[in-house]
Amino acid sequence: MTPDELIRRFDSGDRGPDLLRQLSDLAWRQFHDPWECRPATARGGGPVPATGPERNPGEDRPEPLRPFSAETLACYLRGTGRPFRECGPGRYVAPYDYDPASDRCCQAFYAVEGRDQDVLSVRWVSDRRVPAEQLSLACLLCNQWNTQWRWPRAFVDLPRAAAADNLEAPPASGVLTLDFQLYLHRRIQQGQFDTLLVPVQEATWAFWEMAHRDYSL
Repeated sequence: MTPDELIRRFDSGDRGPDLLRQLSDLAWRQFHDPWECRPATARGGGPVPATGPERNPGEDRPEPLRPFSAETLACYLRGTGRPFRECGPGRYVAPYDYDPASDRCCQAFYAVEGRDQDVLSVRWVSDRRVPAEQLSLACLLCNQWNTQWRWPRAFVDLPRAAAADNLEAPPASGVLTLDFQLYLHRRIQQGQFDTLLVPVQEATWAFWEMAHRDYSL
């Protein structure tokens, strides 16, 4: 039977096993080089039935564990989609726009620290300073937060220059600060690292909102 006759039979609706085998043989002869091996066939001459869905190489492999480094941190920051910039070796700063719920703008400072560069350190501050007459109130806020939330840690950062100049002079103002540190001596997956930081970052907004709503700071 000629190739044209085989194709006309197929176009007419014939799907018999013998016709399909002949078409398969014809396609192989027309489109493959003589030295190529034919694919395996099942009993009866048909193609070997699939045993499962096709998968890309390495699709089921778990994400590799890698040592914590500045690149781990930078990869997380790139994944947030927010702007950030490098401010030193292994150090980054990420600004946040004005937030009406907390009435402030914030910045997050990320750093790889420690003797073996295996400590993640993050510090969050805002653009609103705490005047001297409200420092006691700010300490109450931090104590309440640390009791209820545990992390990130809250404290009032006081300027060192004032204490160095005059031990008796009270500081003119302070800065509400959130701090988080994570010891990462062992290797970690990038996805696991990202998952650890997301809830910590989200918790900072609850602190700033508490400062504005409950303490007018």
